[in-house]
Amino acid sequence: SDTGGNFYIENVFEELDSPNEWFFDTQTRKLYLWYNGTGIPPRDTEFVVPQLKTLLTVMGSQSNPVKLVTIRGVGFRDTAYTYLDPHSCLLYTSDAADDLL
Repeated sequence: SDTGGNFYIENVFEELDSPNEWFFDTQTRKLYLWYNGTGIPPRDTEFVVPQLKTLLTVMGSQSNPVKLVTIRGVGFRDTAYTYLDPHSCLLYTSDAADDLL
């Protein structure tokens, strides 16, 4: 039986084949959108193309850890996707010098 939910592919031109999917061409700055309604999107529709990958970074070390941080009354949204970016782990080589590789 088909018990899975809906899913959408975002920002992949070759997969643009269903409502709610889109692709933004950074070279031409052109947005391709498969709108999910009937007709054209309303005139007051707003499109956001996030550029930032990180909104907040809090960094410490084993010898100088981050402590007692509280964030209140702030909403975070609309960051650039990073799931296809290479990721690595931070490695501390010297606790005294706090060098990052």
